[in-house]
Amino acid sequence: MFDLLYDRSLNKHIGDPKQREQFKEIAPLYMKHAFWDTQPVVHIGDRLHKEASQGAIEKKEVKDVKPTPYSLVEGFEWTTIDLSNDKELNEVLYQCRERCRSMNF
Repeated sequence: MFDLLYDRSLNKHIGDPKQREQFKEIAPLYMKHAFWDTQPVVHIGDRLHKEASQGAIEKKEVKDVKPTPYSLVEGFEWTTIDLSNDKELNEVLYQCRERCRSMNF
């Protein structure tokens, strides 16, 4: 239903086919995203202070960092990824890509 209303609105307000296609490309960035809207990441339209756009998310001393990892739900485990290992990086990319596909991103 949303797609039908979206297409009708697009045709009504943007007559030029080239502009309509450009709008279709960027419109998803401004729509609601069930997963990403709940994450602590910068969202389209967020206003950032210059100092907020760089650096650590949270400033802590090493002594204040929890020495053991947080527990995960059953079936998941922490692992260390070797960023210089292409095989491991490709596995992470594959997992992220499949996760997005399963959530219809």
